[in-house]
Amino acid sequence: MVAAAIRTIFAQPDPLHVREQLDVIATMLGRQLPKVETMLRQAADDVTAFADFPISHWKESGRPTRWRG
Repeated sequence: MVAAAIRTIFAQPDPLHVREQLDVIATMLGRQLPKVETMLRQAADDVTAFADFPISHWKESGRPTRWRG
């Protein structure tokens, strides 16, 4: 549940929504897991750093579509 919720942060279409989603997820998780909320809020700049790059540089996936070896 926690990992799936955090993944939604990275699925947002633009920097504004990335940061808004982090806030939503931190609040949602904080109801049952206050330490997770604290961790997310303290790491917000690091977690959302990718959003400072042009959207064209964002990766769709961390896995290559085909292995080239």
